[in-house]
Parts: sequence; structure tokens; C-alpha cells
Amino acid sequence: MVNSVSANVQNAWAAREARNEDQSVQTPDSLFGSEATEETTNSVTNSTTSSNLSSEQIQDQIETAEKNLENIKKEKEETDEKIAQLQQQATELKEEIDNAIEEAIESANKYTEEQQEKIKNTVDSVMEEYLSGAITKEEMKAKLGTLLGEIDPELPAEITSVLDSIDSKINELQNITSTIAQLQTISECFGKQIENANQRLENLCAQKEEAEKREEEAKKCDPIGFVADGKICDFIIDRNGDGKFNNETEFLGAENNWNEMINLDKLGNNDGVVSAEEMQNAGVKVLVTDVDGTQSIVDVADLGVEEIDLSTYQSVNQQIGSGNEVLGVFGMTINGKQTNDTYNTLDSIDWLDKHYSNMFTDKAEGKGRFATENGLAEKQPGKMNIAPIFDLSDINALRERLQEANNIFVQDAKILDSSMETAQETEAPVVDNAENEEEVEKEKEKELQAK
Repeated sequence: MVNSVSANVQNAWAAREARNEDQSVQTPDSLFGSEATEETTNSVTNSTTSSNLSSEQIQDQIETAEKNLENIKKEKEETDEKIAQLQQQATELKEEIDNAIEEAIESANKYTEEQQEKIKNTVDSVMEEYLSGAITKEEMKAKLGTLLGEIDPELPAEITSVLDSIDSKINELQNITSTIAQLQTISECFGKQIENANQRLENLCAQKEEAEKREEEAKKCDPIGFVADGKICDFIIDRNGDGKFNNETEFLGAENNWNEMINLDKLGNNDGVVSAEEMQNAGVKVLVTDVDGTQSIVDVADLGVEEIDLSTYQSVNQQIGSGNEVLGVFGMTINGKQTNDTYNTLDSIDWLDKHYSNMFTDKAEGKGRFATENGLAEKQPGKMNIAPIFDLSDINALRERLQEANNIFVQDAKILDSSMETAQETEAPVVDNAENEEEVEKEKEKELQAK
């Protein structure tokens, strides 16, 4: 009955540790010969995805994504601050325009009323002199012309120029409003980028958690093999059928320990013995590490392996070299002889990398955890096409008010012109030797009413 790790296995492990071999990247032999080896050599790639990155590599991406998110947030905050400042500026400018229009209309109306009153008073004064007999008709007309000529019927420049200044301020307000609209579009873009960045961070954190679980599960691997003439012989299996020994997951036992050996028998005749034929049918081969450290992959039959009796498996849980543990041992027949120089070990990933990585095609091709890049490059955002789209309702309302003020100015000017024309066309009432003052007053009253 096998109940301990054989001396030959222990010696083989000690010899390997004495060599202190640290595998460099070489083009590994294929499971299926030189043709596949050439394919391996010509298919080196550095591409990788987040799904096969290490948790450390994903953490680097998380830190980069966090910095990117902070930068976007900062840019959005600065943009929103500019928007708030411009909105305050636009509000104040709009109030200023509204007040200026009101003041201009009031000034124009007041000036028109004052000039009309002045025209009326001038006419009344001159007519009173004429009707009192103080001046003749000719003198009345001359004096009226002189005094009316001193009255300016045009609106003063300080009033009319206000319209031009208001129009300029409306244009300024329109430019501010346009800028606000553009900044709001940019802010919305930043908002979407923040949403995307948060989603990316969430995805990366989930990927990191998955990677940590995967790494935790992969910290240990359970190769099954034997020692023959000082050579360490590990059973391997091409799990994905690509004709390559990709990584440590393709050691027989790496996924389900000794149960994988039992399954080989179940796939065959299920007689409790795993034969060489059952191994070959399942695609099992042997990775041989020679006494000088040279490694190669050979067929089971090349080593004379005949069968493994599953009933001989014994758990031993014995430490052996560099903290590795032999979980169990078993009996097998090789070249017609029984041997117990066998093992089912529990090895760390780092230890397997040290002693087998020159045979891993993943390392030669820069795939999986051997990827040389820190993951996919961040997608560079394109230039944002910001269209000057904004609401013109407020601007149009102000322009309508400005047009209204202009119409009022024009109407006031017409009123003054009409008043001047009426005053200048005033005719003296006909009064021939009036017998009494009552008749004179009646004529004056009629004149005033006609006016």
C-alpha cells in the first residue's frame, strides 16, 4: 500500500530546487508537433481584454478612470460656474435694457408734451397781444414766426441716441445668451461623460472583484505526475483543443484535482483503471522535465505508461520543497513495472511559473496574465461639435420693445411737426373797429377753439 511520498520524488524535487531555474520566455513546443510550433511563433500578440487582466492591472485602470472622472467633474464645475456668471450678467443687462427703454419712452413723451405746451403758450401770448391791439396783424405774424423759430420740434440727440445704445446692448445680450447656450451644451456633454465614466468605474470594480476571485482560486494548482529515472513527468491535457500548452490550467488535476484522473476512466470503460489508451483518447500528454532542466512534451506511450490503478490512491498531505504539498500518491504501471514514484501536488502559481513558464504559450504570446500591456487604452474623446443653438424669445421681445420705442419717437416727432405747422399757419381774426371788448373776447375764444 502506498502511504508516503517516495524518496525518488523528493530527490527529483530537491534537484530541481537546487537548479533554482527561472524560466525565460521561449517558443514552446506544441502538443501536436512542429507545425503547430511554427503557428505559435508567428501568432505572438499583445492584445488583451479586461476579462483576462490581473486585479493589479485592473486597479491601474480604476485609478486612471478615477482621475479621468475627477478631471471631467472639474471641467463641468468650471463650465457651470461660467454659465452661472453669464446668466447673472445677462439678467442684469436685460434689466438695464428694460429700464433704458422705459426711460427713453418717458423722456420722449415728456419732451413732446413740454414742446407742445411751449408752442401753445407762444401762440396764446402773441395772439393775446394782437387781440388786445398792442400789435398789428403783420407784427403778430412776424413775432409768431420769430418765437416759433426758437422752438426745436426735433427730439434731442441725447434721447434718440439712447435707441442706438440700447440696440448695441441687445446685441451684447444676444452674444452672452449664445455663449450660455454653447456652454450648456458642453456641460451636458460633460454630464454624459461623467455618466459613462461612472459606469466604466462600476464595470472595472466588478471586473477587479472577478479577477481577485479568479486569482484566489488560481493561487493553487494540482498537477498529477510521476518521476522516472530522475525525470519529472507531469500529465497535461489540451483543454481548449488549440494544440498548445497554454498555461498552468492545462495540467491534469488543475481544475478538479484527482477527480480528473477518475473522469478519464469514466470516459473509457469505467473499470477502475486508467489505461494509456484512455489517456490518449482524452488528449492527455506528458510534460517531461529532464535532470538538466530541459523540458519537452511527449506522448504517454513514449514513456511506457501502461495504466494507473485508481484504487491505490492515498492522501498523504506532505510538504515537499518550497512550500509545495503532495496531496496524494498512487500506484502505476510503466514499462511492465509497478512504481510508487508518483504524486498529486498542490503548487502555487508563482512556483509553476518559475519552473514551467517557458512551456506556456500564453507567456510567449503575451496573453492572459502574461499580457505586457496594462490593458486597453482609454478611448480618446473626439472633438465636440457645439452648435450655437439658443432661445431667442427674450432677445426678440427686447427688440420688439426697442421697435415700439422707436415708433413712439417717430410719432412724437410727427406730433411736434404737426403742432409747429398748425401754429405757423395761425391766421389773425378779423376785427374791424370792434365796438366793445366783448366782441374781441369772442373772436379770441373762436381762434383758440379753432386751434
